[in-house]
Amino acid sequence: MDKTINITATKPTTIKDLMSETFSRRINAMILKHGGEVLLNGKSFLGNVDICANDKLQIRIPERSTPYPIKTELPIKIIYRDDDFIVLYKPTGIPCMPTHGHYHDNLLAGLAYLFPDETCRIVTRLDKDTCGLVLVALNGFTHYLLSSGVVKKYRATLSGILNSVMEVDAPILSEPLVMKRKIDENGKPSKTVFKPLYYVDGNTVCDVTLLTGRTHQIRIHAAHIGHPIVGDTLYGNYVGGYNGGQQLECVYLKFVNPYTKKVMEFFTDK
Repeated sequence: MDKTINITATKPTTIKDLMSETFSRRINAMILKHGGEVLLNGKSFLGNVDICANDKLQIRIPERSTPYPIKTELPIKIIYRDDDFIVLYKPTGIPCMPTHGHYHDNLLAGLAYLFPDETCRIVTRLDKDTCGLVLVALNGFTHYLLSSGVVKKYRATLSGILNSVMEVDAPILSEPLVMKRKIDENGKPSKTVFKPLYYVDGNTVCDVTLLTGRTHQIRIHAAHIGHPIVGDTLYGNYVGGYNGGQQLECVYLKFVNPYTKKVMEFFTDK
């Protein structure tokens, strides 16, 4: 849905200058060209008018997308919801985005079933076989504001014994039309930290922190150091635990609410 922002001017200025100070060029263009609206003290105006301290602007930022058209009941758990975003728990086996063969059983379809009038935009995507916490924006402006600055932590079971904390610094290369990424000096810089917690059945349960955010990053880096994630059928070797699925879970999210400035933290209850 559209997002309305209320601003009170703190000093004499102009509409143009205040809008430029408050919003990026992209957002200003969206307001101007796609049906947005700016009211000054509750009234419309023409041109670049002067404004005074304590004048009030009401800015409606239009939503350019529409709700996902397919609605499917899926086993997703809503942990938190307000007018601007949702935090949920996604089980394994559900892709976040619609792909070939997954137009009905993706996360957007599940959200459309629960919230048919909302336009949901996924901020923190997870692979189909990775479970855990996901942040979803309920309007385009919130998605834009949350597109950076979200802290994520993961729990993974790595095959074999990892004896100490390891930071992996290895560039990841993606190729057109190829799902599987690879380590390559021509790839994008990528860093992951694996911290061993305990051992189970000859494998290592780790806390995992991403210092960058590449697709499949944890899975690729785990395989690169010789300890692929248990149950990873793309980068692993079908090691023990395969029947239990891929052992990778997003267990923590932290971000600042862009409107209240409150720090929001979410943990899994597992």
